[in-house]
Amino acid sequence: MTRNVMTGAAREAARIAAVEAPGGGWNGLAAETRGNLILANAAIATTVSVVNPGTQYGDVTATVSYNFQVITGLIPGLDNITLISTTTMRREY
Repeated sequence: MTRNVMTGAAREAARIAAVEAPGGGWNGLAAETRGNLILANAAIATTVSVVNPGTQYGDVTATVSYNFQVITGLIPGLDNITLISTTTMRREY
């Protein structure tokens, strides 16, 4: 479930960053805010990072990274798993 929520947050953030902000310009802050809201609603304590390509029609990348706590103690050293979800979309402007 955690991985699916992370994927959804990264996808939503990339989608918002890929379109032009109302009034023009890059929508990066709104994208990160929306992605972080999705994560917060699922009680996942991490944030979305959105990278601006800086070029017209370049690729926008949203990444979420989270250290997932494993509940079992059966395998020594397996108490943490790093989950990463990345979505890349081409800017539409």
